[in-house]
Amino acid sequence: MDGPLQTIQKYIRDNSVRGWLTLREAELLYNFAKHCPKNNAIVEIGSWEGKSTIYISNGSKAGNGAHVFAIDPHTGPEQSTYSDVWTYDVFMKNIVGGGAAELITPIVKFSEDAARDFNEPVGLIFIDGGHAYEAVKTDFEKWYPKVVENGIIAFHDSIKYDGPRRLLSEIIPGSSLFKNAGIVDSIFFMTKTSQNSCWDRLRNRYILLLRWFIEYGTYVNQRFHLPETVRIAYKKLTSYIQGRSI
Repeated sequence: MDGPLQTIQKYIRDNSVRGWLTLREAELLYNFAKHCPKNNAIVEIGSWEGKSTIYISNGSKAGNGAHVFAIDPHTGPEQSTYSDVWTYDVFMKNIVGGGAAELITPIVKFSEDAARDFNEPVGLIFIDGGHAYEAVKTDFEKWYPKVVENGIIAFHDSIKYDGPRRLLSEIIPGSSLFKNAGIVDSIFFMTKTSQNSCWDRLRNRYILLLRWFIEYGTYVNQRFHLPETVRIAYKKLTSYIQGRSI
């Protein structure tokens, strides 16, 4: 990570900003946001306590200054307690100190509700809301029409979670509407296009197969407690392949 990313990482660590985002995923989102055109909006579905929001907004600040709309109802089951919590106050505290709050507009609604009144062209959308199939499908269907040509669509937690996995298996194979698919850890991403090529469709299928390989390898590693040397070799191999896919 370069200097700005290390600064963000330090802020997140020092302030115990919680979230399920690897460093590689954080760097990917930062760079996507950095290259998003200023006249396009960046939309994040599922902000929780603001970890990904901070990386995205700072990436935009380092680039063209595209505005970030962070959509989250900020209430729902807390994963550690399975009780309803209110996360908005913690979210606001975290993004105010995160270095780019001036570029962030929180929208305290469910994704489907927020989409009804949203009319700006979207250059980057990060889908990380509910992971059940119907929730992911709704997020995608409501927001896909708002994404501009060559805009980026990224799904978090495409590994292990049935919702993103199932949706991607439905919309990717054979589709003419996506190109430049890639995967970094659990983020599966692609570029929206009005017409792709045969090569694009082959690549999209290859990345979908790579997603399966990563998920299956992770399962085998966890289930059978493979030797350390094998696990290290697998991790290096998948990291190399993913790096080549970007």
